[in-house]
Amino acid sequence: MRKIFLSSALFFILTSFLFSQQKEVKNIIIMIPDGTSSTVLSLARWYQNGELHAIDPHLCGYVRTHSSDAPIGDSAPTGSTYATGYLSQTGYVSTFPPKTENDLVEVDQNRELQPLFTILEAAKMQNKATGLVFTCYLPHATPAAFSAHYPKRGAYDLLAKQMVFNRIDFVAGGGYDYLRNRSDSVDLTKILTQNRYTYTESKDEFMNFRGDKMWALFTPQALANDIDRDRDKEPSLAEMTQKSIEVLSKNRNGFFLMVEGSKVDWSAHDNDPVGVITEFLAFDKAVEVALDFAKNDGNTAVIVVPDHGNGGIAFGGPRTNSGYDRKTHSELFDNLRNAKRTAEYFGNVIKEKPTKEEVKNFFTKYYGIDNLTESEINSVQGYYDYEKRYKAGEIKENPLNIRRTVAQILTNRSPVGWTTTGHTGEDVFLAVYHPQNYRPMGLVQNSDVNKYMQEIFGIESLDFYTEKYYAPASEVFKGMEMKIDSINPHEPVLVVKHKKMELHIPAHKNEAWLIVKPKKNREIINLQTPAVQNKRDFFVPRDLGELMKMKNFKKIK
Repeated sequence: MRKIFLSSALFFILTSFLFSQQKEVKNIIIMIPDGTSSTVLSLARWYQNGELHAIDPHLCGYVRTHSSDAPIGDSAPTGSTYATGYLSQTGYVSTFPPKTENDLVEVDQNRELQPLFTILEAAKMQNKATGLVFTCYLPHATPAAFSAHYPKRGAYDLLAKQMVFNRIDFVAGGGYDYLRNRSDSVDLTKILTQNRYTYTESKDEFMNFRGDKMWALFTPQALANDIDRDRDKEPSLAEMTQKSIEVLSKNRNGFFLMVEGSKVDWSAHDNDPVGVITEFLAFDKAVEVALDFAKNDGNTAVIVVPDHGNGGIAFGGPRTNSGYDRKTHSELFDNLRNAKRTAEYFGNVIKEKPTKEEVKNFFTKYYGIDNLTESEINSVQGYYDYEKRYKAGEIKENPLNIRRTVAQILTNRSPVGWTTTGHTGEDVFLAVYHPQNYRPMGLVQNSDVNKYMQEIFGIESLDFYTEKYYAPASEVFKGMEMKIDSINPHEPVLVVKHKKMELHIPAHKNEAWLIVKPKKNREIINLQTPAVQNKRDFFVPRDLGELMKMKNFKKIK
């Protein structure tokens, strides 16, 4: 009996081990259609005559997504939850939130403002390649959430700096202004090239790249919407996804890739039905690229999940208040399908007040609308009248938004309704492909998406890395002399002195230098992650404290 018992126990252990091995994958691709409410899937299917999306066979549940203190989330904390496993507050980029009386989850006040290690950073610790692909600009909320840490999402120069020094292998999207036209006058593209990255702003060079480390930013700010873009200068999201996989998959240890369809959200804020649908369809083509690779590779999981809803978009609006059950597909969708550009395009192209004829001609050519009302024409021209007064200092702000004005005209001729120009708090869809079909099912919390990624990457806990690499300097160097050198206001430096050793740690960079007296030799120390400074403290690798106590200097690993 004892032998049987031991054999059974061994069988259980081996079975558990093998099942664990089957769960784990070498590569993860998480794809986030920012601000995509579930209704968008239905609208986009009907827009393309009922054709199924690439994600449809892999839909497996819903995600409750919200902030730590509010039911309706901001992109910074909701993206950060997918990246770190912790809920946070509006504006917080992968940073632990303060405790408030409105908290919806348990918040440890002792960890306030601590940077939180991300799944991308953990992938680096496994010697995997890492990548970010997006259609917004570089330090916008979602790409920043996976690769930077700060309690203010609008600190774009600071976030971009952290992203550069976080040594991400592949980056593609918009926003080269945040590398070159910066408040600190530093050209971060030179940092990239010094570290043997290929940096480009050329689509041709991007498409022909055959190396293993690249940053490609094609526009000063965000990329154009998919149907608005210059195809000779800006790649599609699918093309960027294809190239990222081609590059990252060269790493034998695997890779982590985050792909964001950023501007579904932007179009939803504008209440633009054409923009929302076409941006989602462009995103779905990128999903198809990822799924094709994953199915052929056999060691890749693909996770598709929005960070929140937006716009309160409905399939059915004022135009369908009555007779909705008799309107044909053509009556409902032809006007949307006739549009060749999104609402954003009008504002990007028309900079001065157009004449009535110019408005009519533009709408006929680009939106397939030849029956503008006098009121609609006046609303378009009215924006430019207000804009002229604003620039002359006669009014504090322009009360109109040209994108929303054009979007309203498109909505008036569509089956779409809106409730808000802001985010919404409904559950969002979840679609997952896993080679062994190991997937979350049903309704899950947004933090569970991160836990799932940790599990299939074989990561026991991101908290281990957080405590190791983002420890408060006041703890790490306790009992030592510390001061912050702010001679350069754009780059504060933490200076730590202990016996014959002096350590200099610049904020938001992955390097430090050590001076050992009396020789005063300067030894460069490469850090695994950038040191982060916020109003609470500097956050640094805990091993630096041990380094300062050594009698004989050894280079930190």
